[in-house]
Amino acid sequence: MVLPSSPIVPGAAARQRRLAPPARLIAALALLPRAGPLPALADPVFSTTHGIQFSTISEPGNPVVPQSVGPCFYSPGAGPLLVGSVNYEYRIARTETTVEQWAEFITAYRPRYTGGNPNFTPFTGFWIEWSSSQQKYVYDPATARFPIDPNWRVAAAYCNWLHNDKATGASAFASGAYDTSIFNSNPDGSLNDQREHSPGARFWLPTLDEWTKAMHYDPDRYAPGDGGYWVYPTSSDEAPIPGVPGVGQTNGGLEGNPRYFPVASYPDIQSPWGLWDGSGGTTEWTEQFAEDRLRVIHGSAP
Repeated sequence: MVLPSSPIVPGAAARQRRLAPPARLIAALALLPRAGPLPALADPVFSTTHGIQFSTISEPGNPVVPQSVGPCFYSPGAGPLLVGSVNYEYRIARTETTVEQWAEFITAYRPRYTGGNPNFTPFTGFWIEWSSSQQKYVYDPATARFPIDPNWRVAAAYCNWLHNDKATGASAFASGAYDTSIFNSNPDGSLNDQREHSPGARFWLPTLDEWTKAMHYDPDRYAPGDGGYWVYPTSSDEAPIPGVPGVGQTNGGLEGNPRYFPVASYPDIQSPWGLWDGSGGTTEWTEQFAEDRLRVIHGSAP
């Protein structure tokens, strides 16, 4: 999740991947006015809004990823797409959205939700269910910090809700970052959903460029002031070692389900900007369309 800088500048994105119901709901928010320059990257700037901790991504105008750094940044057969450059400051959530954060949202959203089944997994995520006896959404407290995995359209409504300061009227979920009234599909399966967040959005799902920069770009990659990209979102060119927390560096690639770990379970494994779980946890939505019917996802999948 991400906060917009001032002035708010919509970002662009470019890449393809498969459709799935993942999410770091990294929504962007506008930065509050600040005095003086940002500290050096060795001391990242963190802030909290709506209980979500964000990292400020500075260094506007950074270069795109050179294809020589790694083809993993580019879609096979799609050509050398230019990704990673962002010409404004923004904030992005340090972790994937958690079960406890999502439960608060869907509790507020349910009276306005038109999807029918209150236990529709793309709406609730994997860990939350509607209790008919208690007439509310419930989850095991042990899963409170697990990453959540809803679909893109519900994630967009979450951004609207945050944009509208968690109001509960119908409009709070319908607009702000995305106009959900136009979310529909054509007979051929292509989508008419809003491609990018609205001008003036306070929270949104990250563009591919925003996600790539926050996870891989290091302003001091080669030397102080000599920036570049790491191959992995762990500030390293070496693949992180799968293993349980305290032993490995990521739960991505483990047998079983990596979602059985709380976010930030590997506290020392971070992107250059202090983001956790770029590897492991669950995959993460971006705004980027692929083939008019899929949204691009990033990060490690179970």
